[in-house]
Amino acid sequence: MRLPDWNDAIVRRKAIGAWIALSLLWSCTRAALIWQVFGSHGTNGLWYLIVDLAATVPYAIYSARAAFAWIDKSPTFLRNLGISAACFIAPDLYVVATARQVPLAIWFGFGAFVTLMAILAIKFVRSN
Repeated sequence: MRLPDWNDAIVRRKAIGAWIALSLLWSCTRAALIWQVFGSHGTNGLWYLIVDLAATVPYAIYSARAAFAWIDKSPTFLRNLGISAACFIAPDLYVVATARQVPLAIWFGFGAFVTLMAILAIKFVRSN
């Protein structure tokens, strides 16, 4: 199997497009889960979806740019990583700000899930 040439601008554009599409798909899936788990605790699922979708495209673009900056050993890596990290946690901050009277077990599961996703995102950036 031949690996893609990450220095090719077309390959990078296609990779970013695919990453945006996957991120949007995940965003919709996550919104449905949040609606089910936190909907009865004060979090509006539709507003969560709006916040999540608004953060997803910049997250996908800047996390991909961070990965390519890492490959290129570019000084823009940290800036791109910081922007993608802020976009990554924005929807979760909405949940924390709006959820009321949530059982501790749900908060624990939510925290474990957010931590797992952050670890996977870091591994993705490091592997690329």
